[in-house]
Amino acid sequence: MGTPSLLVTCAHFALTALLVWIGRIVFERSMPLGARAPVRRAAFLGLALAWLGGTWSLARAGLLHAPDADPPRFVFLMGPAVVGTVVLGLSPFGRRVLGVFSVRSIAAFQAFRLPVELLLWELAREGLVPVRMTFEGSNPEWVTLVTLPLVLWLTRSGRAGWLLVLWNVLGLATLGTIMAIAVRSMPGAWQAFHDGSANAIVLTSSFVWVPCVYVLTALGGHVLALRGLVAGRVASGRG
Repeated sequence: MGTPSLLVTCAHFALTALLVWIGRIVFERSMPLGARAPVRRAAFLGLALAWLGGTWSLARAGLLHAPDADPPRFVFLMGPAVVGTVVLGLSPFGRRVLGVFSVRSIAAFQAFRLPVELLLWELAREGLVPVRMTFEGSNPEWVTLVTLPLVLWLTRSGRAGWLLVLWNVLGLATLGTIMAIAVRSMPGAWQAFHDGSANAIVLTSSFVWVPCVYVLTALGGHVLALRGLVAGRVASGRG
């Protein structure tokens, strides 16, 4: 497997840092920090760095790249992370976030998936992931991104909330689809697609953050948005 270009690597680190910074803002605005603000800020940063460093260390050590493993070891990392993300979105913390940020702003934040798609496209151009994982292949994420501005415009008056519900369901579907394609493109017993480079870079480098940061962030956004939309309908007597 080759090495990604300096440009795509720097863009990857920059996007990851941006998401951590935004996560810190969401945490601080949603939690009553009070006199313990420095401690809680340090705790958030520590947890974020631990997750980033821990997943990268697992990848660099080769512990995720085990072609003979069935199921892939990656599943044992990503599975609990997905469950934890959903639980967090449905937790009291998720309720606090919804008390500060509107559902439309949470949906608008999903635009961060555009640079993710561009990163995957560049990695495919460099022969490091299969084209199947990009918008030129079987990745349907472009549908979510193309429809986002239209949905935000149509719901600008606070009406047609059902469009946001449908859009978030669509976003979950496209996210699940690309995750399935990515896993089925990983080298090993589960690899179903052999029409290009195997998806090994997410198992051996910092690009493990593509699923462990980018995908989880998108998933958390959809869980929060749908929770807010359902709660709004119930509160208004339409649930």
